[in-house]
Amino acid sequence: MQYMPGQSGLTLPEVVITLLISAILVSMATPTLRTLIASQRVSSVAQEIYTSFALARSEAVKRRSAVSLCASSDGVICNTSGDDWSSGWVIFTDADADGVLEADDQRLKVFSALPENLSMEWNQGVNAGFNSKGYARKAGSFTLCEQGLTGTEVRKVIVSLTGRVRVTEPDSC
Repeated sequence: MQYMPGQSGLTLPEVVITLLISAILVSMATPTLRTLIASQRVSSVAQEIYTSFALARSEAVKRRSAVSLCASSDGVICNTSGDDWSSGWVIFTDADADGVLEADDQRLKVFSALPENLSMEWNQGVNAGFNSKGYARKAGSFTLCEQGLTGTEVRKVIVSLTGRVRVTEPDSC
């Protein structure tokens, strides 16, 4: 085959060098992408907790009765010990305001378990709730942590006695 002027193409060394540079750039971007994904996952769960408390508070005011949240792994009964809510939680009407899901209480919403590398702890035990005026029974905070290859992503959801809920980004778990 003869060389014809005007034809162009890439040689094997040029292709190899291009692929090598591309591989280096992709490997540099991967840790940043992992950090971004972990941050978004923790932010998403923090927002879910925030909206859970907002829903419970608004239902308490609307129904003019106590509404509670509790850690629950099956959505049917509340966990009785510990402060880990990563197995799931449930929002329910709470006629006697004791924070325990009983037969005469109505489940309003059930939340499923979190991904296994994400932990969520409530510093006030296994339940929380609001009275008929929207005030929280206990002030406290949820701490959400995800241990990843590139560090720790943390969010804190804080509930005040007045029922105000806010999300912060502390430095560590």
